Amino acid sequence: MQPQNDSPYVPSTANEHPRGRHGAAVAILGVCLLLVACMWIFRQTILDYGRAFSYRPSAAIAAIVSRVDMSDQGRFLFYASEPSILASPQFGQQCPVATEKTATILGCYAAQRIYVYDVTNSELDGIKDVTAAHEMLHAAYDRLSGPERQRVDTLVENEYATLKKDPNFAARVKLYDSIEPGQRDNELHSIIGTEIATISPELENYYRRYFKDRSKVTTLQQRYSSVFTQLQNQSAELIKYLNNLSDTIGTEKSDYNTRVAALNAEITAFNRLANAGEISPAQFTARRKALVLESDALEVLRTTINTQLADYEAKKAELMSISAHVDQLNRSVDSKLAPAPTL
Repeated sequence: MQPQNDSPYVPSTANEHPRGRHGAAVAILGVCLLLVACMWIFRQTILDYGRAFSYRPSAAIAAIVSRVDMSDQGRFLFYASEPSILASPQFGQQCPVATEKTATILGCYAAQRIYVYDVTNSELDGIKDVTAAHEMLHAAYDRLSGPERQRVDTLVENEYATLKKDPNFAARVKLYDSIEPGQRDNELHSIIGTEIATISPELENYYRRYFKDRSKVTTLQQRYSSVFTQLQNQSAELIKYLNNLSDTIGTEKSDYNTRVAALNAEITAFNRLANAGEISPAQFTARRKALVLESDALEVLRTTINTQLADYEAKKAELMSISAHVDQLNRSVDSKLAPAPTL
């Protein structure tokens, strides 16, 4: 009988096979690779969270979020784009104008940053807010997945099929096509989302990702754009009025001059006959009365023409005032103009 050993059994590790350690190392490596892969796949989201978390909005930027009623997702993308409100020339350095024929540039989305031109004209209240929302939608479009972008492109193209019936809207989109080839759907995505009040239910539902109440931003856009529209309508009405009045004055002046020449000829003939005693007293009285009546009528016509001329000059001055007003508004949104030096 072997003596009994009461000591516990301890397995020997002196000759342990390395396979166990190798398996653990492989598992750790796999986890690391998976982590790296996830970070690569979600790199944009990670970057966005980092930027949004560290961004500290100014009071003006925070007010924009409220005024256009961005959703949490809209605000997140806006802050992740680290928006800035810049005056000239700083704005021009960040948002260079591609060509002299471009439309007014009030904002841009460049290198995943949003820049908004600092329009200070109080008549155009809301223009910065709408511009910022427009650029936020560029950030949103930038982050759409391939299949989702295709779906959204189809929705905005279907909307554009109706909108392009407006020649001004079609011309605007054509300009974007020339400035940014291949970016039409991207631009339509921002334009429709911030400017078109009534759209298809499916597209409206899509924009709810970024706005709690999209009507807030479209109302702001309609309000400031109506300033330009009203002035343009007033100008068009004045131009039409002035053209018609000019035609009327031209016709009446021609008639007046013809009748004055005829009256002068009749007066000369009347005086010659009267001096020669070749007309009777009754004829003298009748012809003289007719000449006086024509002279009085011509005086009324002359007064009317002068009144019309004064009206023409007044309306012309009004048109020039409106033109100066429009020019002043255009200058206030011209991001290429440097501010005047101060003394």
